Amino acid sequence: MLTIEDYAKQSRAQRMQRLTRTVDDLATAIKGQSDVVLSRRPDAKNWSAKEDVCHLRDTEEKAAFIRPSAGSRSTAFCRSWPGTTTTTSTS
Repeated sequence: MLTIEDYAKQSRAQRMQRLTRTVDDLATAIKGQSDVVLSRRPDAKNWSAKEDVCHLRDTEEKAAFIRPSAGSRSTAFCRSWPGTTTTTSTS
């Protein structure tokens, strides 16, 4: 894994290419795991895998000013997390 400094040295094209792989990489990492496993926190300080994925979804939506459709993978996945809200576009 690159350090922040190494990542910053990459060209914009390299950084964008990495970002485009993120969704598929995350989907592969959690494929076949139960909700119980994905919701389990490893310790008192760290988030569960599900919380991490939902945080990434929320951050991406806010950064891009885009709201997923009700049927998007991340919305359906995060909808079952207690205290998580999802917003859908009406346009």
